[in-house]
Amino acid sequence: MRRIVLLCLIFVSVLLGGCNLNTNSEREPIEIEESEHGTFSTYYHETNMGTFETGPIIIDVEEMYLVQSDLETESTQVISSEESQDYITFLLSVSSEVSEGENIEFSPDHLTLSTNTGEHFESPHDTLSDTVDIQYIGSNTVRRIAYILEDSKASEIDNVHFKIKAPTNEDNEKIGEDIELNIDMTER
Repeated sequence: MRRIVLLCLIFVSVLLGGCNLNTNSEREPIEIEESEHGTFSTYYHETNMGTFETGPIIIDVEEMYLVQSDLETESTQVISSEESQDYITFLLSVSSEVSEGENIEFSPDHLTLSTNTGEHFESPHDTLSDTVDIQYIGSNTVRRIAYILEDSKASEIDNVHFKIKAPTNEDNEKIGEDIELNIDMTER
């Protein structure tokens, strides 16, 4: 009889212990910063991701951030009326070897992003991103490129696919190769 009671207690303990397992795939932030504008939770940050060349464009992917922002004031809610906004930001050092008179197309539409949650962006957010149009790129111009998550939380993103499409000429032909970065955020 004692064995049966002991087996029942073990079974109940295992069963109840299993109920406490966290099956939620969301991660915890690696850094939280508070300011007068709000709270910014960083879920991923990487630096020196590589230098890439496509046609006459050289791009150094200096940093990437995955952030959730909880904004405190209306004046900081630039992109929408939402108090919480999650986004992915890249800092790119861009330079160009385009000669004067060359008709080369390179714009925000050349920077796409996809996430493991199914979101896909054909270009960065207009308001939060610097322009990357070829005519404004000089020597080692640092540009901030941001993508606002619309259907996902920063804590749900496990990987992203960042694609830099090759610039094109006046005949819409590619000059160079596309650059593709697959970033796994679960390895840290």
